[in-house]
Amino acid sequence: MILLRLIETNLNEYIKPNYIIITGDGKTELRLLRGLSRKLDRQKPIIFFPFSTHGRKTGLSALDAVQTYATRYRINSIIYIVDGDTFEDKPVDKEIKNYLTSKGFGEINISSINQALLINCKYGDKEIILYCIISGP
Repeated sequence: MILLRLIETNLNEYIKPNYIIITGDGKTELRLLRGLSRKLDRQKPIIFFPFSTHGRKTGLSALDAVQTYATRYRINSIIYIVDGDTFEDKPVDKEIKNYLTSKGFGEINISSINQALLINCKYGDKEIILYCIISGP
């Protein structure tokens, strides 16, 4: 039984993912996706994980891809997995909000859910739901 469909190549008009995964190097994230697939079993989501197909950005700069995916592919549900050491004891929510603001995002609302963040924001007229998972300390 397929719990989720993981796409690692380029998208086309026939593939409509439910989520896009944005990470830095992406090596440990594949293990997280296997666990996530069990949680999302009922939805049978399609997840686009552009692993090693483009130049990688790490930390907050990985969020630069949100603009492209929201406008080009019209996908508004994005999972952002980031290493905890990216923030060096700084408040994660403020760091992310400042970065998104500097990139032209507006109406940024951040809520904590357990050890993750739910970020609702807008880029132009596109409403975006960004799930932020902090990996490690």
